Amino acid sequence: MKSKYYKFQLIFGLILFAIGILLFLSFNSYWEHGVFDQSEIIQDTISSKKINNNIGWKGAQMSEFLIRIFGISAYLLTSLTLFISIKIMFNIKRINIVKNLSQHVFLLMWIPMIFATGKNYQLSGILGKNMSDKIYLLIGQTGLIILLIITMIIFIILVLDLRKEQVLKIQKKAKSIIKLSFIKTITNVFKSDKTLEKEINNIEESTQNHHINENKEEKRIQPKKNKIIVEIGKEEKTFDKNEPNHEKKDNTIRYQFPDLNLLKEYSENKISIDNTEVEANKKLIEDT
Repeated sequence: MKSKYYKFQLIFGLILFAIGILLFLSFNSYWEHGVFDQSEIIQDTISSKKINNNIGWKGAQMSEFLIRIFGISAYLLTSLTLFISIKIMFNIKRINIVKNLSQHVFLLMWIPMIFATGKNYQLSGILGKNMSDKIYLLIGQTGLIILLIITMIIFIILVLDLRKEQVLKIQKKAKSIIKLSFIKTITNVFKSDKTLEKEINNIEESTQNHHINENKEEKRIQPKKNKIIVEIGKEEKTFDKNEPNHEKKDNTIRYQFPDLNLLKEYSENKISIDNTEVEANKKLIEDT
């Protein structure tokens, strides 16, 4: 009897496992070919040539029906069937069917409502849209969001079986993480200020060095200019002869204005008028 029961248990588990895999493949194929297969499903004519779903006509029909109702949370049906099949085949004690069933039922309702709040009705399905609309009428949009957050926190506490000691540990870790992040931000701010001060100091030093170099170059060029001016003054005889040490005295040169004798003199400074040209121009003006 035990061997027969085990065989039946193994066969039933394998069938459920195969159903879970087939559902998963049909769901994946729906997102690519669901729109094209929908017309064939509505006509209710079985023709494998026109169906693009990987699992055929039945796969297209099942995926369209389940995703239309549950949205993307329909994948939870595949995980539920796989967990149940593994539990039946191998009798794993850690897998609790009742616990897994309750968790999957909660997520089947919670995930579609999350997508419905974002107005994504393809991923939420009909279930998420209807539930969110009814709750929205009662408590509004903000109330719906708060309800979803609180229910998820309760779900996590129940799934992880959190106790008071574990909650206190999580609080300490959260506080330490917040303190470390706060300290890091402060240190980064101070480091950035120090780096800015260093950059400013470097810029000031570079500008000072540039001015010093310019002054040195001017000092080097100035005596050369003075020598050139002296040579030109000697040629034109415009420098002061009474100061012989003009090159040594503070590198300065006194300029002597040229004499008026250098100006050119003109013998006649009278305006000459041609009377014939004036009369010719007068006739031209009268003719016009």
